[in-house]
Amino acid sequence: GMMLLPTELSLKSTPQGIRLVSRPVKEMESLLHPVVDKKATLSVDEASSVLNGLECKELHLRFCMNVEKGKTGALTLNGQKLLEYNSHSQKVGDFPYKTQNESGLELNADVYIDRTNVEVFVDEGLYSYSLQRELEKDSFVLRFEGEGVQVRNLHIDTIDSVWKKK
Repeated sequence: GMMLLPTELSLKSTPQGIRLVSRPVKEMESLLHPVVDKKATLSVDEASSVLNGLECKELHLRFCMNVEKGKTGALTLNGQKLLEYNSHSQKVGDFPYKTQNESGLELNADVYIDRTNVEVFVDEGLYSYSLQRELEKDSFVLRFEGEGVQVRNLHIDTIDSVWKKK
């Protein structure tokens, strides 16, 4: 299990000015193994179906969530909200966040799920957070939720342990 991912801080120019971003270090890529790469636009049910066909419970998900104006979209694990975006109030969870696309309706995310923790990087690290995963021994139901929500460019990797012997 992870404590927190090692990250690198850098500066990025945005329409709101220069911002500090936090991204996982490049060495993390050596632990990732692709299992799904859907370039299509999927409904929440289609995307959830893809997620629940997975065997591994240590995952990296990268996707773009399109949320209709005034609606809320979420990624949940056993009912726990890992990522929630409200396009009306422009909030990620309870945090005010203006997306990088002008319409405010698209949110890009990288989500790392481990046995005990979840780390989320929004819009290439402009906003990031971690949370403790609520554990349920026999359940692993990962799904997208929300009316008026579509998932685009869903990419999923399994994650090797950094302690794995070679």
